[in-house]
Amino acid sequence: MSAQLEKPATDEVSKDTKPTQDADPNASKWVTDEEMTYYPLSRLRRVSVSHFRGKQLVNIREYYSDASGEIKPGRKGISLTVEQYEALKEAIPAIDRTLNL
Repeated sequence: MSAQLEKPATDEVSKDTKPTQDADPNASKWVTDEEMTYYPLSRLRRVSVSHFRGKQLVNIREYYSDASGEIKPGRKGISLTVEQYEALKEAIPAIDRTLNL
């Protein structure tokens, strides 16, 4: 997931930013709805990129469907700084080996 992001004008939470669709074969899987741009991991789990207090964050969040069928963010989720995201990417080969992938 290669992302090229714009710097926010303020330190407030900005709308999620969609990565550029350069040579990334998965770029077409990014979804934009009326509220955000995200990469669906499953029906109710999403990854998005946002800005908060001048920092870029990679958000992995679980969503739920309310009584009316509207999809809403749940309480379960994590926001990774760029440094934490880079550490996770470095760990992926070891995780793959552990999972026998």
